[in-house]
Amino acid sequence: MHVKRFEAATLPEALAQVREALGPDALVLSTRQVRRQGGLFGRFGRGVVEVTAAVDRDVRRAAVAPAPAAGASGPAAAPPAAPRVAPDASWRELRWTRALIEPLEAEVSALRRAVEQLGVAPGPAVPAPAAPLAAEIAELRRVARAFARPEPGASESPWTRRLVAAGIAREHAEPLVAEARLRASEGECEERALVQSLAARLDSRLAPPREDDPPRTLFVGPTGAGKTTSLAKVAAREPGAVGPALVSADAHRVGGDAALRAYAEGLELPFSVAVSEQALVEAAKRSGGRRLLVDTAGRSPRDAAALGELRRLRGALGRSVRVNLVVSATTKESDLARSVAWFRPLEPDGLVVTRLDESGDLGNLANLLLDGDAPPLTWLGAGQRVPDDLLVPDPHQLACRVLGVQP
Repeated sequence: MHVKRFEAATLPEALAQVREALGPDALVLSTRQVRRQGGLFGRFGRGVVEVTAAVDRDVRRAAVAPAPAAGASGPAAAPPAAPRVAPDASWRELRWTRALIEPLEAEVSALRRAVEQLGVAPGPAVPAPAAPLAAEIAELRRVARAFARPEPGASESPWTRRLVAAGIAREHAEPLVAEARLRASEGECEERALVQSLAARLDSRLAPPREDDPPRTLFVGPTGAGKTTSLAKVAAREPGAVGPALVSADAHRVGGDAALRAYAEGLELPFSVAVSEQALVEAAKRSGGRRLLVDTAGRSPRDAAALGELRRLRGALGRSVRVNLVVSATTKESDLARSVAWFRPLEPDGLVVTRLDESGDLGNLANLLLDGDAPPLTWLGAGQRVPDDLLVPDPHQLACRVLGVQP
């Protein structure tokens, strides 16, 4: 057995070195994060990934042995080797996958425990460092999924292939397939069984709006997600003769309050602008018995000061406040997970997903909900019409949309 150790800045780079040096038959024995000393007194060392791999020496010699010269004959020429049947390599793929995922799972568990320890206190008191840690957990999960994908041609259930083709991660697809097989054995057709299994899983991740929701709602989310339009749709659907009061806390853009002001005029609802926490408190007092819907500026996870501002706005609204996180269905899965992780210290109560009409598939949304890290789904936005294109999520219809079948 030929054993060799490799180092690289990232895990994919280290694996590329393994394959190049030892060939496709190499086995990954271990992976770990190490820090190499450097700089002044070793204080500025860099972190690297260390991979230990091995390959059978006979395989190694066969891979590097030179081919005989063309036309060679006589005693020096080696006789042609008998045809060799390639062994089943599925076990090797499993060894590779487990060797890659196990250290990632351990690191995810450690980071999750750190986030839970930092997030013990409820509400705005959650420390800001929890956000980057939670974002790193989301990124590690994405990397683990990428390495867990089998090589092309690997044997798997056609049902699993269908779910994966719909964008559902294999870690969710395989349990869904197992459940669907039980349903199908009881007389349901395969397609219907898949829809029912996925709908049952999604149903536990939905939280439709309720009449007893808190009287004050804060809409937050990344830039361009559709917060203002979603708030206007919710306002137009509010029951009762006395509609809600609308407040814009978007003080970061010139004319940032113009769209919400126009919606308020069209809906004949009270409107005000709050550029500080004190102004927001005054707006809440002036609202009287009306519900209060507060729009905020779109914030990027790269804006370090943004989270603190949003936490102060949330604190200004008091304890009886609901936070709706607004995201777009057209956002790629890794960015969706990163946004959810970044806004987690605000403890969002519900998820509003917009632009369903612009999204080709909803596998990214299904994974986000099935992972269990996102807040429960409350509203779906499927267009710009106010309020017609705001939908209460239905698990069966959502499952059909994810799988691309007719309801």
